[in-house]
Amino acid sequence: MDSSTFYYLRSGVLDPSGYCYGVAHGVADESWEITVKRGRKVMEAEAQSGIGTFMASYLCVARDPEDAPKCWDYGVVVDHTWKSDTTSGTLHLFFSDGSESVPLDEAALPVLLVEDYAMRPWLHRPVCHLMVGEMRGIHKNIAADFQGANVGVALQWMLQLALHYTQT
Repeated sequence: MDSSTFYYLRSGVLDPSGYCYGVAHGVADESWEITVKRGRKVMEAEAQSGIGTFMASYLCVARDPEDAPKCWDYGVVVDHTWKSDTTSGTLHLFFSDGSESVPLDEAALPVLLVEDYAMRPWLHRPVCHLMVGEMRGIHKNIAADFQGANVGVALQWMLQLALHYTQT
């Protein structure tokens, strides 16, 4: 199975003149010979922003569907763009119903663990029912339970979430 690994390389590593992002294919061994595909040189502001570290991350973002209130949705970061004139970036996410671009805002874009992404507890729930801080806290609790390897944790969380929504 072919898997891609994303790396952020600081200035001076592998002798580039500046910062760079790339996708490496292959397995690292003692020789450290790898092929970088789609590599590109980036400016210091882009590297310092950390936008490249979001690649392949799971995010929960507020989306505006047509004819509906803003709701939470889960996506995977598949690419990003950077505007050096405004020193701002855009993340390109893939969702179950298509793709969308969202501005880089670390405070409003919680990066999730695979457990949270797999359960998607707030999928298509209105943003007005759950603000960013509360959503982060619940995702953190779910991840902590899974990492503790409690038996039946997935079922327990699904029941708690179902009860929460029957009461509101």
